[in-house]
Amino acid sequence: MTPRRWIATTLLFTLLLGAAVAVCNARADIYGLFRDTRGRRLPIYDSERRGKYLLSQHYVPENFDAILLGSSVTSTWDTGGIHAYRTYNESTDGGNITEMKLLAETVLRSPGLRLALLVVHPYMTDTHGLNADEMGSAEYWGALGSISLLRAYKLRFAVESGRDDLVWDDRGGERKNDAPAGSGLSPLNPVLRRIIQSEGDVTIDPVALGEYRDLIATLRARGVKLVAVVPPLYEGLLAPRRERFARYASRLLALFAPGDLVIDFNGPEFAAFRADPANFRDGVHHSRRGAAEIVRAIDARLRSWR
Repeated sequence: MTPRRWIATTLLFTLLLGAAVAVCNARADIYGLFRDTRGRRLPIYDSERRGKYLLSQHYVPENFDAILLGSSVTSTWDTGGIHAYRTYNESTDGGNITEMKLLAETVLRSPGLRLALLVVHPYMTDTHGLNADEMGSAEYWGALGSISLLRAYKLRFAVESGRDDLVWDDRGGERKNDAPAGSGLSPLNPVLRRIIQSEGDVTIDPVALGEYRDLIATLRARGVKLVAVVPPLYEGLLAPRRERFARYASRLLALFAPGDLVIDFNGPEFAAFRADPANFRDGVHHSRRGAAEIVRAIDARLRSWR
């Protein structure tokens, strides 16, 4: 075989092998990009940001009519408990309004979204910008073949073989274990400690505030119903800062319209919930029991509001 023919044969074989790999990955379609997703159940095995960005292309709008937009404060809320709407949890750990705006706009490329639950929490407006380079168009083609896809397959096999636990379910919720009973509340992470315990008014990034306003306008223009959700803070943390957090909530809630639904878990109605430390993991994030109770309350409000 001549060198020229060997090179041509090698290139042809490489192209055929690459095409075969891409076809196999498209048939597996773990992100619901290349075939119908209706009725499928697609959890996330690798990066939640990459997974939620890709699943928001088709899977979310084809299987859900509502989305929850938040940070780690709401990432463990099992939206399967919301029966008034089929709700996907788009919340990401460390997520801010920039990421939630991108995910919402991605979902809106397809019809079907009827309702959006927007979390009103200082973490959402503390910063702006994407936190990782995993939510861009390059990820779409990576779903046909990439190191990250190979890692996702490896993690899926570990879950399916019982060697590892599933972290993000098919509704986007993150599964975290509670601390052992009697261990008390965990310490806040440094960012939350700064946000919660600093003096003066809650800091709001002006760019993030503008993105929050723009997201509301975009959703409203598409006829999406809006629900503002203020997550509960443990009463021991909230009580000495009640006015401070009330001022923050008022500033964000002013972006909504009178006809929008507001569910304020820091209000008097939920005082008993906030007083029970068993509903919290660290005073900000919620235990499984606490998250389940929150979701039930949201579902009840949505049912009476519809």
